[in-house]
Amino acid sequence: MKPKKYYDRLKSAVLFLVLSFSVIACKNDDPDPIAIKNEQTVFMYMPWASNLLSAFRRNIDDMEKAILERGLRNEKVLVFLAETPTQASLFEFVYNKSPFYPAEKKKVTRKVLKEYRFSSTPEYTTTAGISSILKDVRSYAEARRYGMVIGCHGMGWLPVVPTKKKTLRSSRQTDKEMPEVYKKHWEYTDRPMTRYFGGFDSNIRQKSKHLPTR
Repeated sequence: MKPKKYYDRLKSAVLFLVLSFSVIACKNDDPDPIAIKNEQTVFMYMPWASNLLSAFRRNIDDMEKAILERGLRNEKVLVFLAETPTQASLFEFVYNKSPFYPAEKKKVTRKVLKEYRFSSTPEYTTTAGISSILKDVRSYAEARRYGMVIGCHGMGWLPVVPTKKKTLRSSRQTDKEMPEVYKKHWEYTDRPMTRYFGGFDSNIRQKSKHLPTR
């Protein structure tokens, strides 16, 4: 073999090795992003309320029936339910349907993801507590989109019908019942045009502080 041809082949081999190493190095430096298979996660947040617990359970049962009827398509539904002031659980509705079974064999199960134990002052109603729960939701069911259902008393979402009465006592009136005056939330000139959850304790605008950032 002539020296020139030998050196030409040697240079080609070295160049090929250098290019191969460069491609491998670039691939290792820039890993492919992990694809998110779940399109949407719906989160039902049901904190403790003694006079609302039965309503929460009915809402959860209705959601389960809806999932059984229509199924889940690239989506997940998670529920946070506090059944006492200090105990709660986070569970997921799991929809099962085999193509080999008839329609009546469909079923929905509740898969417990996490159990919570709180102090006497429920942490799940604080900004830090709600934020922590939302992070758990994202870790168990990361998605491209999220929806949240909040179970609680509220104010300002719908006009209030003046059905209650209050008793007025003064030097001129004694134990006389008069209809209490109600105003729609947009009729107040000295208050912001907003809505509240948890009665009137938490402004809905503050909810953004609970949402975790990526």
